[in-house]
Amino acid sequence: MTEAQNKSGARYCPICENWMDDEVCPTDQVPTIRREILEEQSNFIPEGTILGGRYEIKRLIGVGGMGAVYLGNQTNIHRRVAIKTLKKELMSNERLLKRFYREARAAAALDHPNIVKVYDFGLDSEQGCPYIAMEYLEGQSLEQVLTENGPLTEAAIIHVASAIARALTDAHNQETVHRDLKP
Repeated sequence: MTEAQNKSGARYCPICENWMDDEVCPTDQVPTIRREILEEQSNFIPEGTILGGRYEIKRLIGVGGMGAVYLGNQTNIHRRVAIKTLKKELMSNERLLKRFYREARAAAALDHPNIVKVYDFGLDSEQGCPYIAMEYLEGQSLEQVLTENGPLTEAAIIHVASAIARALTDAHNQETVHRDLKP
């Protein structure tokens, strides 16, 4: 248990890093996390699980260093979504937990055609994991395109790089540093 976890309170706010008994931090207005959830170590969420009362997990799409991304269904409006979660083994790392929440807030404030839209973020009390629900994009990864078609033409590279640059310019103009570029 970290030094911060020795402090009083049964729940932790990853933004202000305070322990409290409130389910929602009165300062930051984000869901707080139960102490016992921070100590659990299971990783993946089973298919059919409902997160946040409205996002059904359909299947695992990918796994990264910090978490997993699932294909989901927003049950109240039947919209396909991508759901990013933080690995439970990392939830005891207060710095990473705070970064996850900040990423969700920052990404939700961005609105650009070349940046995935964030619809919602929260904490699922049953699974004990924070999640970000976002626009689900179908298509191929850059790796798949290169494998199937070979190297990109100079015009294609310029087109892709320009789209990325426009998105980053928009994010930077809103004082957001976007650190999660995906090909």
